[in-house]
Amino acid sequence: MLGNGSKLPERGLRNLRISKKLTQKQLAEKIFVTHQSISNWENGAPISEHHLPKLARAFGLSVDKLRATINVRGKELESEVNIAPLLGAVMQAKPDIVTIDDLRYLLHVQRGLQQPLDTATVKTLLLKRRPAPSP
Repeated sequence: MLGNGSKLPERGLRNLRISKKLTQKQLAEKIFVTHQSISNWENGAPISEHHLPKLARAFGLSVDKLRATINVRGKELESEVNIAPLLGAVMQAKPDIVTIDDLRYLLHVQRGLQQPLDTATVKTLLLKRRPAPSP
């Protein structure tokens, strides 16, 4: 998901759909999702990045024009979580190694807290994920 999810403002997607005289079911059929997905997106649920091109085609727009039309800003994309502060904190924590699973875990924690993680917290979380060294 856009987020890696794109959070579309409720009115933006709904208004665009209605302006094209499409029901949720019709739009869903055009982009091969359920009408429940359309409803969820219209109510603020994140949209997977790969759905944006499908939505854009359904409305006859470019992805950029779709984002502008429904007011999707880059910071709302789940590419959406601002990862730069997290990566900075990881670099300052100077772990021996960071795996993609570690980054996913840290992003998950950061999303749950709804605030950036500081270096000390990143270091603590990474240490908890590592097995204790053998004597």
